[in-house]
Amino acid sequence: MTIVAILMGISIVGFTGVRKGSRDTQRKADLEKVASSYETYRSDCGHYPDAMSSPTRGNDPFPSSSCPVSNVYLQLVPSDPISTLNYQYVPDTVAGVTVAYSLCAYLEIAPSTPVSAACTISCGSIGGSSVNCNYEVTSP
Repeated sequence: MTIVAILMGISIVGFTGVRKGSRDTQRKADLEKVASSYETYRSDCGHYPDAMSSPTRGNDPFPSSSCPVSNVYLQLVPSDPISTLNYQYVPDTVAGVTVAYSLCAYLEIAPSTPVSAACTISCGSIGGSSVNCNYEVTSP
């Protein structure tokens, strides 16, 4: 009976780790999707979006421009798999124009690479405790 209890304990711990890893994989894919759409936005508009919004549209009211508001670059900003966590967008502006950005998230299995100062911000909470972002995707 003791062996069964030990094996059950090991399998529960292993399953929890798999679930965390799966959510972390989703978070990384979400940020890459946002980054890809923002690169297309920059290519058309000459700068990055000022904020992370759904939908992310062009910013020029003239339809003949390369960045018209009718262009949709990201229909829906993805949400973190845990509802109490959020992705963060930190724009880097020069003279009011967003020239670079950091996309930040909290990974449940902490990465070995530290984030820049831009991402040392809250990404929400888990179990009532605030957690800081620990994963970052930056503009190239």
